[in-house]
Amino acid sequence: MSGSPSAGTAATGGPASANPDQVAATRALTAFSSMVGQPGFSYRIEQQAHISVGTQQGVMIYKFAVAGSDFDGTMQAAGGTKTLHYVMSGGKAWGSFDGGSWKSLDPAKADAALWTAPWRLLGDLATGQPRPKQDSVPNTNLLAIVGPIAFAPTAEFAPGSTGTIQLGSLYLADDGSPVASVIGVSLMEPDGTKDFLSLAAKYSDVGASITISAPVP
Repeated sequence: MSGSPSAGTAATGGPASANPDQVAATRALTAFSSMVGQPGFSYRIEQQAHISVGTQQGVMIYKFAVAGSDFDGTMQAAGGTKTLHYVMSGGKAWGSFDGGSWKSLDPAKADAALWTAPWRLLGDLATGQPRPKQDSVPNTNLLAIVGPIAFAPTAEFAPGSTGTIQLGSLYLADDGSPVASVIGVSLMEPDGTKDFLSLAAKYSDVGASITISAPVP
């Protein structure tokens, strides 16, 4: 009958001839979107942030355990000796420098997306292009997000700077678990200075039981 689905259309809405790997990639994105929407979504993330501010360059290393909106971990300049231990639990935040005493911090200044959930910087993931089985990160599906996407610069950059993400890559296992992500950002300071930020993250222990507790003074 004219206008009705043909016998060659799968129940999922895709053609019967659809590449099975492509179907799996699309399902991985759907599963990931469901995961990150769960209140207690947990995982560990290790991330390198390559930061270029004018003529100065540096690398920050972030290592965090995450459980929902709570997280616990460290930030350190690559090759440096200074470490900030940062904890967010129950809407409150604390910091300890180099093993020193804990101090209360303003939780509103925690750059949670940059430190612990960089995929949030990519905006609506439904606009992405899921691609199956990538060699660069074996046994994963690539979600490529094509910009431009506005980026709100963080404290590392001059006030009033503007940023744009042109391309982001999120690598997902078939069950939707995040495996890795790579995001590049171009920034412009008010005086015309060009800055750059590159984020490369790896994820582990996705869905594991992780409890984040307030530090003991």
